[in-house]
Amino acid sequence: MKSLADTLPSEIARQIHPDWRKNEAAYWAVRDQLLGQYQGKWIAFADGAVIAASKTSLDVYHAPGVLERHPFVICVGREDEPYRIRRAAFAFDSTYAGQALPVQTASSSCFLISFACSPARLQLSTISPVRAPKALSNQISSRLLTGATMNNA
Repeated sequence: MKSLADTLPSEIARQIHPDWRKNEAAYWAVRDQLLGQYQGKWIAFADGAVIAASKTSLDVYHAPGVLERHPFVICVGREDEPYRIRRAAFAFDSTYAGQALPVQTASSSCFLISFACSPARLQLSTISPVRAPKALSNQISSRLLTGATMNNA
C-alpha cells in the first residue's frame, strides 16, 4: 500500500514524523484483523495497537496521550473516503459533513446576537440592534467585541 504521505508535495512530505509513517505501515499490515471490532469507527493506531477509538475523529485526537505518539488516525473500513480537517476560521456551514460548530443565539431587549462557539474560541457572527439607543448600542457592541461584560464598567 502506498503511504498517504507520498501523495503530498515533497516539501510537506519531508515534515511527516517517521513514527507516523511506521504507524501507518503497521496499520495496513493488521487492517483486516481490525475490521471486525472497529469497522466504521475512528481509531488512533500506534506502536502496533489501537490506542484510541471513537465515533468521531475529534474524540480520537482529544484522547489523552494520543498525539505524542504520532499515531496513524483513520476511519476503519472507510480509508478510501476523503476526509479533511480544516485549520481555518470559516462561517458556519450547516451542510458541512464534518463536525461543524453549533450556532447559538442569545437575545436581550437591545440585541439579537448569533455566534459559533467552541471551548477554545468564541466567533462572533452577527450583532443585530433591536431598537436600542445608539449610545447603549455602541457600548454593548464594543464590550462584546473585547470580551468585557456590562459589569466591568
